[in-house]
Amino acid sequence: MAPPVQGQHGNQTNRRVKSFNARTLAFQSSDKALSKTGELDVSAYLAARAFEIRSLEKGIISSKHVNSQRAFQKVPRELRRRTASHDVKRVPKQLRKRARREMDEDNTPTRPKKRARTRLQHIRVDTARRLRWRNVRYKARRRKADKPIDDLTTREATSVGLAPPEYFEIAPRVPKLKKNQLARPPPLSSSMVRYAKRQRDKTWLPTHIWHAKRAHMTSNTKWSHRRLGKVIRSSKNGVSNPGNKFCTGGVDGALWRFAVPLAPTVKCYRSIHRSSGMRGAVVWDSSYFNTIGVEGSADGIDQVLREIGVDGKSTKGAIGRKWKNGTRSWSGWVFERRQGDDKQPQQPIAPATIVWCAEEKQAKEEDVEMTDASPDLPSNANNLRPPFRKLFIRVHPSAFLQLWIQLLPLCQAQKPQVTLQDLRFEIGSIDIMGPGATEALLSALKPVEVGNEPSPESTWSRLSPALTNPASLPQNVVLGFNISDPRLRFPPKKSTKKPAQPTETETEELTRLLASWPSDSNPRPGDLFDRTKRLAAQRTIPSQKAINRRQAQAGPGKYPEPRQTDPHIPILILVSRSPPSTSPSCSTPTTSTSASSADTGTYTVLVPWRFIPAIFNYLVSYPLSTGNTPAFAGLNQQRQIAFETGTAWFPGDFPGTKAGWEWGLKEDAERKWQWEKRPKGRRMEFDSLDLGTVGRGHGAWEGKVGGQSRKGEIGNGWSCDWRRLIYGESLQSEKEDDNDVEMATADSESAGSGEKRAAESDDSQHIQLPLDIHHLTPSLASSILSQYLSLPFKGKSTITDPPIIPSNSLATVRILMLTNRGSPSACARIYRLPTTDPALRECWMQTLRDQYTLLSTRKSRSRGTNSNELTGGNPDDLDNISAGAIHLPMPEEADLIGFVTTGNYNLRIGQGTGVGCLYVNRLLDGAAEKDETLVSAGSVPGMAKAMFKRLCIVRNAGDNAGRFGLWEVV
Repeated sequence: MAPPVQGQHGNQTNRRVKSFNARTLAFQSSDKALSKTGELDVSAYLAARAFEIRSLEKGIISSKHVNSQRAFQKVPRELRRRTASHDVKRVPKQLRKRARREMDEDNTPTRPKKRARTRLQHIRVDTARRLRWRNVRYKARRRKADKPIDDLTTREATSVGLAPPEYFEIAPRVPKLKKNQLARPPPLSSSMVRYAKRQRDKTWLPTHIWHAKRAHMTSNTKWSHRRLGKVIRSSKNGVSNPGNKFCTGGVDGALWRFAVPLAPTVKCYRSIHRSSGMRGAVVWDSSYFNTIGVEGSADGIDQVLREIGVDGKSTKGAIGRKWKNGTRSWSGWVFERRQGDDKQPQQPIAPATIVWCAEEKQAKEEDVEMTDASPDLPSNANNLRPPFRKLFIRVHPSAFLQLWIQLLPLCQAQKPQVTLQDLRFEIGSIDIMGPGATEALLSALKPVEVGNEPSPESTWSRLSPALTNPASLPQNVVLGFNISDPRLRFPPKKSTKKPAQPTETETEELTRLLASWPSDSNPRPGDLFDRTKRLAAQRTIPSQKAINRRQAQAGPGKYPEPRQTDPHIPILILVSRSPPSTSPSCSTPTTSTSASSADTGTYTVLVPWRFIPAIFNYLVSYPLSTGNTPAFAGLNQQRQIAFETGTAWFPGDFPGTKAGWEWGLKEDAERKWQWEKRPKGRRMEFDSLDLGTVGRGHGAWEGKVGGQSRKGEIGNGWSCDWRRLIYGESLQSEKEDDNDVEMATADSESAGSGEKRAAESDDSQHIQLPLDIHHLTPSLASSILSQYLSLPFKGKSTITDPPIIPSNSLATVRILMLTNRGSPSACARIYRLPTTDPALRECWMQTLRDQYTLLSTRKSRSRGTNSNELTGGNPDDLDNISAGAIHLPMPEEADLIGFVTTGNYNLRIGQGTGVGCLYVNRLLDGAAEKDETLVSAGSVPGMAKAMFKRLCIVRNAGDNAGRFGLWEVV
């Protein structure tokens, strides 16, 4: 082994020296065993060899232990290496004996024994024991009182002269669904009664027990009401009412009245990136998304949908017919009802998904026969009755109550009346995406019956695991059919086939299937829309003990045979894809944002609430052909995936909506709490931030900009301060008193009984937007800003019919940094090029020319050359130019046009990106500037006009470094 090289890092050098010394063997020369005459001294020779043998044995032992690992260090890669190394129970089971032995050998301090139980803990243990024994005695009495069903069935059937059926089914009383009223959480089962206290103010998801052991939940994290509610009430921009229920209702850490998993306990940022786009799959329980059922006449439902803004090209023509037939879903924004002037755009609520139930053709034929058989009715009596239709509306839980309050008076005003059903606790959902999503779903969702005729079952069965991208399926396609219980095929068997490229025949067959899509020609109503069938499936669900008994009877390695009594689980599969860019790509000479916003698809499986755990457990246990199992995700991972694909995440990236404003308050409070808990000497002092000091950079900029030094961050450094952006520093203090956040009360006259129920609950209290902000939808923002991009640099505009722009309008954009240097973070400030100081603008323009010219030169030289060769000259030139730019004084506060809501290093693109919001009114005010020295038309050679107008300067909060970026509407 070569000796260590000098000049390396200290720790690395020490480790190499230790390893070198441990593997170096000491030896004795044999010269001393020979006398001067050449005679061999046997005793000296044996002593030398004995020394060498002992040295060899010692070297073997020392070499073995020099790089040895302790038991707590040999854990899976994604786990933390040294967490709780003193606790044997925190080590995997197969390593606990070794860990205990190692701790005994080196006297490692072990975890102390638990303290003696307090009086209250003893009472809780005794109560739990009494409840457990009472439950056992209750079940024993029930088993003793129950009669054999088979004997009772035979006796009853024989007494009436009928053949004894195989099973005797007693139709239970179906609970009546209260229409136009909010639903209550489902009653807890006997096994879950012990957890009733924990669900007083929130509802557990169906997979809560599984997630509680493997993920950080909202109820046990930093987002608790007791801490953040105090911070919000003490904040200037927070809620002044101390009785407010934090963030759309919910206390003790509940998020949207649910206990939602936030993130896995293991490190998973890079693994989620790989699973979502490269290899594997990502699955999460999205049952907290709320479903609203709408029933009534087709004309009445159409009128209600038009009132909330569901109208446009996607609801008409061939696409609209498929949507009405139930073979496609509609995804878009829903709005509040129009108030007053019809020309003003409606206030957006949230993105929603609407799925129609297909009409049943057989029912129409029967109605015709009954009409013809009655001589007293006219021949067109059947046509006079409006068709009865159903649909589902799925919306984010943060905007559920706001949408419900808008829908209720609209439905009650229809003649005949349209009814609403709150299906939040009846229908759950699971989302899965990634290259292995299709493979996992095809194994988990097995149709009960597959016929030869065109049907959703046959179409689903013909799909191939070679379909690695759900976005390849028809856009917004819907499949509804019944599946068997996946627990009968658990655990899933590992595929023996090695992953390989699909054959040419498989590719052609899949292509023909995607082109024809047979289920469109034969739409059928899904059983999930029928509440009777949903409840019938849930009544017949066998217990896990019954499933285990059947698996034991089937034998090892075999699945139990299906029975007629097995439940037929109704499901709906919705396929969606990330929305593409709504404006032309803002590509740079080095990279492009059009890379991956439209090439990611997601499956959403709607299932009755009680069947969610069975399907979810199967999916997370399925061994993919590419290795490993699908990774499960939490709320943070969903936001990460949306960020990497360049899409906005609701509600965090839409602060102009009520749900987005509430989410922003929560995040601001958390960031402020994190900032305040740090010692004053170790936290950023925003008041002392220097935004305009001259003389740090190159001599070329020395003295060109005035000598005034601006101190202090613009607004609160821990928040996206929209008050400061819209009102400015002078008017902010005056507006704060008038526009304080107030609690919204329900309007009993317009909402009826449903809103009375809502008013009784904490969820009816919403935080109103204090600034009268109007968030533009992507389509409207793209229309407005595309006209802004087409404006000439100077002269009058030629636009004849400009769209109406509401006051205080915000538009969500994604931001790509012009160079690979720097990454935007949350709360970063977005500026336009300086418009108030020509000298400062010229400084920034000169830096922009240098950067863009060097980027274009490197791109042109890299064409046709080896990628390993350095192209474009010295690689440090661009960094030097960027370093000069970040030391320039920042633009004035009048040039601040927005904030970054989500920002980080994007692993998919390979550089820093962000998602933020722009103040459209101020952006368009800058477009009307007539001073040619400020406009600088054509001052950047080779840069297109539209690209020049997308330029911005991004500065992280608490930092004085500004970097060029490009914005694009999403």
